[in-house]
Amino acid sequence: MSNPQPSIKPANPNFSSGPCAKRPGYDINQLDLSTLGRSHRSAIGKDALQKVITDTAEILQLPEGYRGRCLALSCLRFVTGNHSAEAC
Repeated sequence: MSNPQPSIKPANPNFSSGPCAKRPGYDINQLDLSTLGRSHRSAIGKDALQKVITDTAEILQLPEGYRGRCLALSCLRFVTGNHSAEAC
């Protein structure tokens, strides 16, 4: 089985999981770097992780009683009671 090359290439080929094109107006100076280099065990690290978990649950509209967890390897786990579902 072979994968044929696409006949049309994108106008901007810089799209990948690595370095890629930034949105128009992107400015690194607008990023909040207050947690950079801080441990996830520090107060600021714990607050940042809690915000990610809360915001993710809201964006994904998780059912009442479900929570998101931040795990290694970019794995997302939803947990309620003794049941869990992973999206890795």
